[in-house]
Amino acid sequence: MGVDESSFIQSTLVRCVAPNETFNFEVGTPNGYSPVAIKGVSGEGNVLIKAS
Repeated sequence: MGVDESSFIQSTLVRCVAPNETFNFEVGTPNGYSPVAIKGVSGEGNVLIKAS
């Protein structure tokens, strides 16, 4: 299963993150795909992403 404009998460996504990495959140709404990338995290923990 891949992620593209027709295959993505349409709900809240929580991921554990750590410093010095890039994290991709493949989210969107029924109106479209809205991917988010987070870089340069300071510290570690969970990040919650929800497209609206």
